Amino acid sequence: MTRKLILIAAIFGLTHFNLQAQTKVDTAKTSKPDTAYKFKYLFENAYTEIKQMLDDKKPISFKRAIFLTENAFCEGQLNEKWYNSKIDSIESACKQMIAAKGLTGKPTSGNWGIFGYMTQSVPYNNNQPYSYDIDNFLSEIPKSQLVYYLLKDKKGTCHSLPLLYLLLAQDLNAEAYLVLAPMHLFIKHKDQYGEWWNLELTGGGYSRTSFIVESFKITDRQIESGYYMKMLNKKQTLAYFLEDLRNYYEEKTNGVYWDDLNSKVINLGLKYLPSSQHLLSKCDIVKFKLDKDMAKVGFNNYSKISSYPNLVKQYENWQALQNKIIATGYKPVSQEWCKSMVEQAFKTKN
Repeated sequence: MTRKLILIAAIFGLTHFNLQAQTKVDTAKTSKPDTAYKFKYLFENAYTEIKQMLDDKKPISFKRAIFLTENAFCEGQLNEKWYNSKIDSIESACKQMIAAKGLTGKPTSGNWGIFGYMTQSVPYNNNQPYSYDIDNFLSEIPKSQLVYYLLKDKKGTCHSLPLLYLLLAQDLNAEAYLVLAPMHLFIKHKDQYGEWWNLELTGGGYSRTSFIVESFKITDRQIESGYYMKMLNKKQTLAYFLEDLRNYYEEKTNGVYWDDLNSKVINLGLKYLPSSQHLLSKCDIVKFKLDKDMAKVGFNNYSKISSYPNLVKQYENWQALQNKIIATGYKPVSQEWCKSMVEQAFKTKN
């Protein structure tokens, strides 16, 4: 598959996050609002523990944070003992590869080992590297979107593949940073000469920054605001995991925007990622509540609220959030555009 096709497939693989499409996973069936709260404690627990990491009350663990978010979405059906054991075995294999190559102790040996294990056919991975889930990426959310199922099936997306690399890098003390592009994730790390490289796990190769910027039509404002192309530090990465948690929770509750947990997740995420999807979600919630309160007094037009101070305050807050979003340079990408790009890519391939 060409690099262009892989990137286009990667774009579509993350569409459900930004467009808030309805999502389904075999162990995470959509619940009605009255039954969804049966599993609310799982989301509360995930939020609480990630917050403890952000507050320096617990060590930051990408491995643990990812499991918490995915297990909440899957209604507590995931096996953490198996998950940890599988990751430990991969890390052991990477160390063996590094030692066999005589790279133990080298600054970038961890990056080399993880990259080789994930992308190359080697005895250490039973000659079965991870691959892009090209057969199911058109689904609303394939299970390969989750790291847990990537570990099981060795098929992933531009969400699960970079996250697996990232958590392995943290455990192996390899320097690596998560970077966001429109509906896409990739890894950035240095080589042995101190030069930065953009690692695309979807295709198992490296891309120039200019290629990524041009392919995804990323603007200068989006880069300057930190919305895209920003190397996330550890706490900012946890704030990105909160985006996953929020999306999963909104799906399980069918978008119950007035729920306190939803707001807590967004506000905590904004503390560390002020230019992010959290900002869009907060804007949506504020507008949702504003429209709901307007309906109570029989209004459907914002021009009629001047005599209601509470409504005016909510309206001004909504406008301020919209201005912040504009300042980030954010532009929505439609699902139709993604479909047309994918269809065009497949025609070219065929």
